Amino acid sequence: MNNFKMSSSELSILMISFIFGVGILIMPRSVAQDVGTADGWISMILGGGVQIGIIFFCILIQRHFPGQNFFEFISTGKYGKWITLFISIQFLIFLVLVISFISRIIGLAVKMYLLDQTPIEVIVGSMLLLVFYAVSKGVQGIVHISLMFVPIILIVLMLGIVFNIGNVDLTIFVPVLSEGFYPVANGILPTVYSYMGVYILFFFLGRVKDNKFKAWPYYIGLVIVILIHTLYFVVEVAVFSLEPLKTITFPTIELAKEIEVPGGFFERIESLFLTIYIMSVFTTLTINAVLAQILIKDVILKKETVPWLSSAMAFFLFIITFIPNSMDEVAKVGDWSAYVASIATGSILLFGWIAVMRKKKQQSKTTHEAGM
Repeated sequence: MNNFKMSSSELSILMISFIFGVGILIMPRSVAQDVGTADGWISMILGGGVQIGIIFFCILIQRHFPGQNFFEFISTGKYGKWITLFISIQFLIFLVLVISFISRIIGLAVKMYLLDQTPIEVIVGSMLLLVFYAVSKGVQGIVHISLMFVPIILIVLMLGIVFNIGNVDLTIFVPVLSEGFYPVANGILPTVYSYMGVYILFFFLGRVKDNKFKAWPYYIGLVIVILIHTLYFVVEVAVFSLEPLKTITFPTIELAKEIEVPGGFFERIESLFLTIYIMSVFTTLTINAVLAQILIKDVILKKETVPWLSSAMAFFLFIITFIPNSMDEVAKVGDWSAYVASIATGSILLFGWIAVMRKKKQQSKTTHEAGM
């Protein structure tokens, strides 16, 4: 799993696939609730800008340690092993929370729009079994799946916007900042959390073939995600108006129901849309599961093979997924995962920068001694 090398463009596509997850299904509603005005699109752009800044610092740090990921170079030094363990536990808690959150959300969506007679436990259980089967194929298989799925997902998402242009009323967005900047500021943090998938770079930047670590492929990838999320918020506010949007569980799927194809060739567009979108959710869950296994095997247990790990994780995650009893409790799981992700991201960037300072200090000392 650790020997596979990928290009910067492949990692960028993996990041795109990773970030989409279920965010686009529920993010417009969350932003509408947090901002309370039609200016939520500004929050989404600013939140994306914060993640672009994280990518910048991530690349800046990684350039000092070619061939190693963040967990590997932070683990060096006197206390490096314990610091890495501390950060790994943070990320592992986050991954468990986010996998259970995504599994429950997609289970609810599938039951609501596709398989209304199927118990949600069967839907989630089947998804987790498929996910951990894909995990057994390693990182290379997941990269190839993302390369195949992402173009299809992007095309379908853009068609969802194009076919709704006739239903859009942009007058709701005028005037801009009608209630000032404070409501916009309230919505920045939730959007930052929705783009949190950039932390995949902490795991895989050291596996990139090009050790120059070009940043632009990752900027482009994130900008594509920000653009699509923002467009969906704008279109959904324009079609449903702000107040109804706050109450719709899955506004993006409901938006697909507004599409009318001439000739009645398709009657249930939302089913087709959700079926295609499950591809994105599947890759997101699979990548999260791979990262969790990397942390458990390589960092915590320090073993190359753990035969029982996939089965144990699938069973454990299935139990965790159904602990919340309502949609509000599921949303709280999403909030907790975002808080843990923020702490973990801040920790790894801090100790990564400390590792850079330590390396520079050692190089300066070596140069000084050589000069003497």
